[in-house]
Amino acid sequence: MNARNDYQEVFGTFVVVFGALFNAYIYGNFAALMTQLNKKENLFDDTMNIIQATVKSLRLPDQIRDTAFEYLMTIEGTPLM
Repeated sequence: MNARNDYQEVFGTFVVVFGALFNAYIYGNFAALMTQLNKKENLFDDTMNIIQATVKSLRLPDQIRDTAFEYLMTIEGTPLM
């Protein structure tokens, strides 16, 4: 299918450019959504790594270490407000 005049060429170009921009918008929002899905899990992993490193570097007793991990697990089980 070919354009018969200049107006059809301009319209066709506009449709193609608009479609490409809309497609990029949809893919961008999808990527942002996927990133947000793992946000809480990543935050928990980072916090757990920090606590483990701190406990190891301070050479804390097992009872204090277990209390810290138990507290973290309790906080993880509560919903975010």
